[in-house]
Amino acid sequence: MTLLKRKAGMSREDFVRYYESRHAVLATEVVPGLTDYRRMYIDPGRPAFGMPADSPGFDVITTLVFADAAAYEHAFQTLARADIAQRIAADEEHLFDRTCIKAYIVDEYVSELP
Repeated sequence: MTLLKRKAGMSREDFVRYYESRHAVLATEVVPGLTDYRRMYIDPGRPAFGMPADSPGFDVITTLVFADAAAYEHAFQTLARADIAQRIAADEEHLFDRTCIKAYIVDEYVSELP
């Protein structure tokens, strides 16, 4: 799971447009083994569940899901290759405040609903 902040001066609309049309396309090309890739854009102007609307310090929650730890490790090794890392970093410069990127490995639990 990654928390990402858009580049200063970029509108939310331009951010979403660029991410969906360029960066997400690049990610699906260069990250092997993805089983699910989601982008959930924060809308700070809309309160959720009665909580006050605010700016959480990031603009999108991105999740990359892999079948298992081996698939994740393979993807991580691929992303560490100089040619791939450079492509990703160059594209991120157009989109993100790279000083604010936060990434976590998470365990997911899903509730079965009736």
